[in-house]
Amino acid sequence: MKNIVLVGFMGTGKTSVGKMLSMCLDKPYISVDDIIEKKEGLSITDIFAGKGEEYFRKLESEIIREISGREDQIIDTGGGAVLNEGNIAALKRSGVLFCLTALPETIYNRVKEQAHRPLLKVDDPRKKVAELLSVRKQFYEMADHMVPTDDLDVAHISGRIIDVLNRLESEKEIPDVSGYFAGLYGLLINKIFHYASVPIMITSGEGDVCFANSEFIEIFGLGFADIRGKCWIDLVVPQNNRNEAREKFSSIMEYGKAIKFTILVSDKTGRTRFYNWIVDTLVSGGEKHLIFAGLNCHDTVGLDINVQPAAAQEMIDRIFSMSWDEDLETSKHSMKVMVYSLELADRIGLPEKEKEILRSAALLHDIGKIAMNEKILLKDGKLDDIEYEHIKNHIKYGVDMIRPVNILEEILPVIDSHHENYDGSGYPKGLKREEISLPARILSIADIFDALTSLRPYRRSFPIEEAIRIMRKEKGKKLDPELTDIFIELVKNGSMDAKIRNIDDKNGYKR
Repeated sequence: MKNIVLVGFMGTGKTSVGKMLSMCLDKPYISVDDIIEKKEGLSITDIFAGKGEEYFRKLESEIIREISGREDQIIDTGGGAVLNEGNIAALKRSGVLFCLTALPETIYNRVKEQAHRPLLKVDDPRKKVAELLSVRKQFYEMADHMVPTDDLDVAHISGRIIDVLNRLESEKEIPDVSGYFAGLYGLLINKIFHYASVPIMITSGEGDVCFANSEFIEIFGLGFADIRGKCWIDLVVPQNNRNEAREKFSSIMEYGKAIKFTILVSDKTGRTRFYNWIVDTLVSGGEKHLIFAGLNCHDTVGLDINVQPAAAQEMIDRIFSMSWDEDLETSKHSMKVMVYSLELADRIGLPEKEKEILRSAALLHDIGKIAMNEKILLKDGKLDDIEYEHIKNHIKYGVDMIRPVNILEEILPVIDSHHENYDGSGYPKGLKREEISLPARILSIADIFDALTSLRPYRRSFPIEEAIRIMRKEKGKKLDPELTDIFIELVKNGSMDAKIRNIDDKNGYKR
C-alpha cells in the first residue's frame, strides 16, 4: 500500500495526526525531523544555528529520498520540505500527500510558546508566520488532498484522512490525471468531474481512455486500471454496434467542435441501453483530447453535427450541475446572478449570441473558488491583506481551470473581467468603461446585487432598498451608471422575484 504523507506548515498538527494514524492503521510512523536529529545527534534548532538552513534542507532531501523508497508508512515531513519540488516528486511516487492547513492566526496561537522553533526567532513571529505561509502556499497546494485543521481535534482530523483513504480504496483507484492534465484543470477533474452524478470519460484522439470518473466505473463495472489506455468503444459498446460507433467517433474528430450523439452501450449487468453523449475537445499540454459527458436516454437520435450550439449549452449545463454538488451556496449564487444578468440583457436588447455567452459565464463565473481555502472563503470577519489577495485569485484559477475546454473559450474574457470596475480600480487588469465588455459589465452588476442581498459569513444580508442605495453610490465607480439605473428599475418592478425564490428553494440544479 502507498505511504500516507503529511505535509503542511508548523503547528498544523502533523506529528499528532501522524501518530494517531499510525495507531489506528497499524502502520509505522516515520518523522523526517526525528531521523535528522538522530543522525546528527543535534536538535533541529541546533542544526539551524550551527550548520545553517541550507545544510538542513540538503540533509532533509536525502532522508526523504531514502524513506520514499519504502511503502506502507505514515510519513511526517518538516514544514519546509515542500520547498524542494524534488521532495514532492519523491514523496508522490510512493505516497498520497495530505496537506494539513490552518489560518495564520490559528498557527501563531498554537506555536507562539514553542521557543524551539528556529524560524520564529524573530522580532514579529506573527508577521513571520503569515509571510512564510504566503511563500509556501503554491507548494502546499501540490498535495493530493487539503485537510483544514483550525477547528478540529486530532481524532477528527485523522478521521477525515481515513475517510478519504477508505473512499479511494472503495473506488478501486482514483485516476491519476497528472500526466495528462496538470494544475488547475486537474483540480477541476478531481473535484468536479470525478464525483459527478453522470458518467464522464476523457479519451485521446484515437479513442483511448485517459480518465473515467467514479460514475462511469460504477455503470460499466470496470476498474480504472483495466480501462486506461484502451479504446472506449471496445470497452462499452456491444460487438455488433462497434463499427457504427467508430464511424460516429471519426465524424466527431473531423468536426472538431462540441456535438451530441447517441449510441448503444452495455452496462456491467450485460444490459444494453442507449446513452446520449455530449462531446467536446480539450487541449492541455499541447495535446488534444475529447471529453464525453453521458446521460441515459430512451430515444435513438443519431449523430447530428448541426446541433452544435445546443450541444455546447448542454455541456455547460452538465459541468455546472456537477459544481452544484461541490458547493451548493456558490451554485445558488451563480444561478441568481444568471437570472439577474439575463433580465438586464433582455431589457437592453443584447443579441442572442451574447446572451448565451453571458448565461454560461454567469453560471461558471465563480468556479475558481473550488481552488480556494475554505476557511478564508467562510471567514467570519474582515479579510486581511493576504487573505484578500488569495480570494482575488479565484478569477485566474477559474479561467485557467476551464481554459482547456474548447466549448468554454468564448466565456473566458467575461469571467476574467467581471471584477473590473467602471472607473478602472478593479482587477485583474484595471480595465475601465468600454474596455470592459458589455456582458462583463452586466455580470458585475448582477454579481454585486446578489452579494449585497445574500447572507455572508462576515455580515448580514442587506434589505433591497439598502442594496439599491449602495449600488447607486457605486454608479460610475464600480458600476456602469446607465446599466445600473436600468437594473434598479427591474428590481423595483419585482419581475425577477419569483425566479429568485425558486432558486432559493432548490436542492439540485435543473435548467
